[in-house]
Amino acid sequence: AAAAASAASIALPLPATSGGTGVTSLAALRALLDIGKNYVINGSFAVAQTAIGTTDNSYTVDGWRLLLGAANAAVPTQDTADVPVGAGYALKLTVGSGNNNKFAVFCPIENTDMADLKGGVCSLRVPLKATAGLTDGAGKIRIGILQWTGTADAISANPISAWGAEGTNPTLAAGWAFANVPAAVAVTTSWADYTAENVAISASATNLAVLIWSDDKTNTQTTDILRIGGYVVLASGAVAPPKAVAKYIDELTTCQRYVRSTFPRGTVPAQNVGSTGAWCFPALTTNNKMQSAVHWDLPMFAAPTVTFYNPVAANAQVRDVTVSGDATNTAAIQSGLLGFGLSAQLAGIGADIADNCIVHFTAVARL
Repeated sequence: AAAAASAASIALPLPATSGGTGVTSLAALRALLDIGKNYVINGSFAVAQTAIGTTDNSYTVDGWRLLLGAANAAVPTQDTADVPVGAGYALKLTVGSGNNNKFAVFCPIENTDMADLKGGVCSLRVPLKATAGLTDGAGKIRIGILQWTGTADAISANPISAWGAEGTNPTLAAGWAFANVPAAVAVTTSWADYTAENVAISASATNLAVLIWSDDKTNTQTTDILRIGGYVVLASGAVAPPKAVAKYIDELTTCQRYVRSTFPRGTVPAQNVGSTGAWCFPALTTNNKMQSAVHWDLPMFAAPTVTFYNPVAANAQVRDVTVSGDATNTAAIQSGLLGFGLSAQLAGIGADIADNCIVHFTAVARL
């Protein structure tokens, strides 16, 4: 039998099969073969369980917050029309009426998920493309890896204290610091990958985050666009990991720690948008009051805020489909990590035991 190859017996450089000069280090070979864990949440941008936020420090697609140097500096959308090879989605940031101001997206990473990086090094890969107004000069886009040394997971506040002048990195809020030294990236009008490598993480870090931003404050127009491709990867090690697009179900499972939704994929939560996917249960009337228990298969990050949506009417109430009537006082009770109790009042609509009741909801417990 052939002997197993050891690290010392591998001859370098390894040949390249389709251009380039081959792999020249064992670290690069390891990165090429196995990225290990991607610490970024929803790096494919495929999951968007709630409406995409357009205000400062609001969530866009799952896992990514929008940060604005001024109102309407940029407007985010989930894009499928212009994506890098190998990706199905991109996050599209279109300069808005607040042009010539900095803007960013920010992906915070939970303490339990980044703990194994403390005292080690990590590397980041980000595919980017931009229009001419964001590609002028020596580069107007920057990427950063941030570390938090405050109370673990207490990171809901805006991480930017002051955006600063063009050509300077923003001043971060107390507790945050750049783990790398972000420099201008010369993004072009074609897709390409950009990296931050061998970034040391403090042993005192309690959270990490990825920050991608436009530094341009002079030449942007409302037609300018920054696109971030759907394989953002942050991995352990000194060499940038290869592009990797997670399966949708794996991305969704990770995102469901922070958001749960009954709405079908591609439907923005709203009143009166149909019953597909709605929570369905029989009425068990006792003094005209109805209750149902909603359980998750895995615990959420924290007890969520639950919002209800009537599938077939413009109100936030449970619908009794059997009698075509709406409940009152629909509410979540005892919301916790593994679910919540649903309560509603059915008085006055002719409801009876075993009536078919439906309601949509979102449950949100984000970093």
